[in-house]
Amino acid sequence: QNYKDTLQTQVLEAMGSKKFVFGADLPEEKLKDFQDEQIGQLYELMLESTKPNRQFDIQEEGTPK
Repeated sequence: QNYKDTLQTQVLEAMGSKKFVFGADLPEEKLKDFQDEQIGQLYELMLESTKPNRQFDIQEEGTPK
């Protein structure tokens, strides 16, 4: 619930600006509590979320491809 509230607040605040920053800082000290697999998952998520181009081209139903 706390994560959802934080993200919702950030989305609503970002709607008025051109710069979108979501999430929270993750201090290195907290990373020591993660398992190796979790670190890998965070890294993969970071790579996907910072790609310059969208992976999918979502079109409205009935729109020609």
